[in-house]
Amino acid sequence: VMRMLPLPASAQGKINLLDEANVCLRLVHQHVVRVLAFAPDVPALVEEAVPHGSLRSLLDRLQQPLDTSLALRFCAQLASGLE
Repeated sequence: VMRMLPLPASAQGKINLLDEANVCLRLVHQHVVRVLAFAPDVPALVEEAVPHGSLRSLLDRLQQPLDTSLALRFCAQLASGLE
């Protein structure tokens, strides 16, 4: 999966993406999508595929707010990825 900067990408946007890539390439956690590579010419991050889609896509598909127990479970998983 590629996450690309909108074109035309500004110089600052490219620098910000490079900074993000340098951090993300070192992150390995079961609750964090892994960045596999940085494609500076595009510019884009190459990320692992997430079998069930992103949390954002799940939230967009739901027609109602998350129930409290599921929201807390997601929060715990997100927090564990920040350790």
